[in-house]
Amino acid sequence: PGQAPRFVYVGRLSPEKGLDTLIAAFAGFRLASPQARLVIIGGGPLRQSLEQQALDLGLGDAVEFAGSMGQDALAEQYSNATCLVLPSRSEPWGLVVNEALHYGCPVVVSDNCGCVPELVINGITGYRFETNNPDDLKDKLTRVVNELSDLKIGAANCLSHISQYTPKAAALQMLDGCKK
Repeated sequence: PGQAPRFVYVGRLSPEKGLDTLIAAFAGFRLASPQARLVIIGGGPLRQSLEQQALDLGLGDAVEFAGSMGQDALAEQYSNATCLVLPSRSEPWGLVVNEALHYGCPVVVSDNCGCVPELVINGITGYRFETNNPDDLKDKLTRVVNELSDLKIGAANCLSHISQYTPKAAALQMLDGCKK
């Protein structure tokens, strides 16, 4: 509470991940919240062009390209984030969403990610936004900050919901499918 918003992305820096949309949305969000930060974790072929986009939008001091990191460092990132953002244009599932929710971290996820129907409950575990729409993404970032600001309740909601998505539950669903 009282800290500047801090958004985190974890994944490859490649075209299908929609990071250009995230940076554009963050630039708009930052107009109303100049202390906000965006941490982009991972590596890939678009790093230079994304760094340039951030500089062109005047975000050089607000966007951190952190590179790859291990699980302990990621745990700290999730624990200190306002939310995880997954802006993918195409994503069969988005396992990073499961990971964030397991740390009690709300999520903002594009509607082209396979996990959205099961894991993203608007106003509870986070928000979904329209793919490639920086204005909608900016709106959802604002909503997370304004509506999911109670960290205890937000973390409890995330943990409660993700607790039903365990390896054991997945195995039982597969077994049930095989029996049918």
